[in-house]
Amino acid sequence: MDSLVLHDIMVDETKARAIDESSKKSQEMHDKLKKLRKKGKYNEYKELKQQLLSELKETDALGADLAKVSTVNNAIIKETLAIYFEILKQ
Repeated sequence: MDSLVLHDIMVDETKARAIDESSKKSQEMHDKLKKLRKKGKYNEYKELKQQLLSELKETDALGADLAKVSTVNNAIIKETLAIYFEILKQ
């Protein structure tokens, strides 16, 4: 059971890092979009906006996976604690 919990937590950490990187990249793209719009470079603005939307969709998908893994982790932890406290009662 320990290895199952650790595996889920490692997957969780990996996806959390990916979301963090994606968020930073999205913020950089958003800042660049503002600059392009101020300069009147609308064709480049449209292309970058499509890239930003694609990046946001990928981040949302990772977030959904992360939530699922967290739910599974919580269920495993609850069961483990229930067993632990049952042993302590005896």
